[in-house]
Amino acid sequence: MSRGGSFALGLLLVQLLAGGTAHADFSADIGYTRLVAELGAAMPDGAGVLVTHAEAATGTVDHDNDPATAPLPIYLPDPANTQFAGKTIIDQTGKASGYYSGHATSVGIQFYGNVSSSAPGVPVIHAYNADDWLQTDFLRYGTGYKPLQGSSRVANHSWVGTIGDAASDSGLLRRLDWVIETDEFIQVVGSNNGVGSNLNLASGAYNALTVGRTDGLHSTGTNALDADYVAGRVRPELVAPSVVTSYSTAAVSSAAALLVDAAHANPGWSTDPVSIYTSNRNGDTIYNGERAEVIKAVLMTGALRATANTTGADLTDYRASPAYQAANGLDTRFGAGQLNVYNSYHILAAGEQNSDEDDGAGSGAIGVRGFDYDPAFGGNAGSNASASYHFTATGGMLTATLVWHIDIAGGGGQFFTDTATRYDLDLLLYDVTASPLLVNSSASNIDNTETVRYMLESGHDYRLQVVPKAGLDWDYALAWQIDLDSDADGIPDQQDNCPLDANADQLDTDNDGAGDACDSDDDNDGTPDAQDAFPLDPAEDTDTDNDGIGNNADTDDDGDGFDDSVEITLGHDPLNPADAPQWGDLDFNDVVDAVDVLLASRAVFDSLSPSTEQLAVGRIAPLVNGVPTPAPGNTIGAPDLLLIQQKALGLASF
Repeated sequence: MSRGGSFALGLLLVQLLAGGTAHADFSADIGYTRLVAELGAAMPDGAGVLVTHAEAATGTVDHDNDPATAPLPIYLPDPANTQFAGKTIIDQTGKASGYYSGHATSVGIQFYGNVSSSAPGVPVIHAYNADDWLQTDFLRYGTGYKPLQGSSRVANHSWVGTIGDAASDSGLLRRLDWVIETDEFIQVVGSNNGVGSNLNLASGAYNALTVGRTDGLHSTGTNALDADYVAGRVRPELVAPSVVTSYSTAAVSSAAALLVDAAHANPGWSTDPVSIYTSNRNGDTIYNGERAEVIKAVLMTGALRATANTTGADLTDYRASPAYQAANGLDTRFGAGQLNVYNSYHILAAGEQNSDEDDGAGSGAIGVRGFDYDPAFGGNAGSNASASYHFTATGGMLTATLVWHIDIAGGGGQFFTDTATRYDLDLLLYDVTASPLLVNSSASNIDNTETVRYMLESGHDYRLQVVPKAGLDWDYALAWQIDLDSDADGIPDQQDNCPLDANADQLDTDNDGAGDACDSDDDNDGTPDAQDAFPLDPAEDTDTDNDGIGNNADTDDDGDGFDDSVEITLGHDPLNPADAPQWGDLDFNDVVDAVDVLLASRAVFDSLSPSTEQLAVGRIAPLVNGVPTPAPGNTIGAPDLLLIQQKALGLASF
């Protein structure tokens, strides 16, 4: 397709048809719940971060019934959704049709929703039609001009597409990589759903962060475009336990916004002796802890390589086979592993810790977690040709991730030059207790990340070293953590709800970050276990809905029409009638729209076997005084379909 023509952007429609994520369980699986319980009022929420939400159109609308004017694309999230209350969604493309994308709404809920995201405080969202974002609205591909600039810090791309030829795809990726490096504008992009070749244009960018699914049902690797953008690089670089890559991508974008907010609010976390901050083209101050390389390194280092999820599949065979062992220390299917907000926050909050070469010999001692950003590695004529970090171990597993960017020239003035320089760095680990002994290394020659992971010996001295393959004067970020196992139960402290109790069973009934075996109030009902007849039941046999049945024997404790088990699975409070699922919301995205009508139609005509949760919200008829009163059964019928359709069209409310 011509450089100035329309791009062929293929939306992942399977995302629209998949069930939603139960946020309460999902939040626990990615470590967010534990972090909230620990930080309380000090929890960062993205309130200081402006974000970008780019969406491929789900269709078009003939808004004026005039054949002389082009129909308008449907790409905006619905601003009336309650999860966006108090937020400002700005249509940067300017083609609003009055119709809203169910996919964009679902992604927005996961990215910056008030209840279902890790960054509920995000105040302003710049929304784009992805086709226009790539062209005139931002990257300005097809022109000779540089991309536009702005104050957004994190962009989410839950869309898949390609221009159709390698030269054009490469040209676009160079612009994307330049924006990330020049403006510290973090770009989080999704892999395609389904195992196979990776057709997602944006996932080929070196400097972006590409996301997949914990179940591995996504495309991997990169396509060969030219001598710079080569095949075989590790993609995705991170996964999350969602049923589709769209939601996984939004979850990582949300985590990135949380970390950017935290690092900007804590400039003391950035301590480089030369420069602790930079400014983007918009003039915004960006501290080292919130730079794109640092956020990427921190997210990858904090990821889990073995999981015990309550939602979806688990990681169980990370790098188990040589076929999965990439040269940069990652798994070819799962990248660095599964997103864990708790770990990544603590790596960032441990602060910047500089190398021997930057702070003087003997000063490069590092703690059990932390990061470093070097703004001028290599230096004048190679005067800073390596970076050394040393520590004495007390045991535990070291994970360290090195991230640097491809250098796109950009050029001076207003015109864009896309010449690329791809640097090659290695990450080495030496045991220096006696004479230096190389014990682990990562040395890919095509990726721009390196990871080492090594079980340390207590009492041994180590040196972590960054080394370039050739001379350079460039920047990098390094992040690390050492997972201790204080109670020797085989579970690292970072993942152990009871790190000092080897007998703890890890059950965390109240999701407060403390396992039941070391928690004095296991069900978080305010009554200490020693005084609680039902220490694992927050209902304590009360009768919340006054129906004459104690809560322990009542399947609908709050009388809202939904079984407790359904509410718990969908992330709602079974004791609060004001917090209930929405009737007719078969994809559990808090919106009843055309997607729900489609799912109900499929259920009626036997092409879909509804889940227990879909039956609970989809069996509605008859309405009695406007209240759903379905009789017992296991099918969604035509009367239910009619009511869902009426609700989607705004003709009924229940």
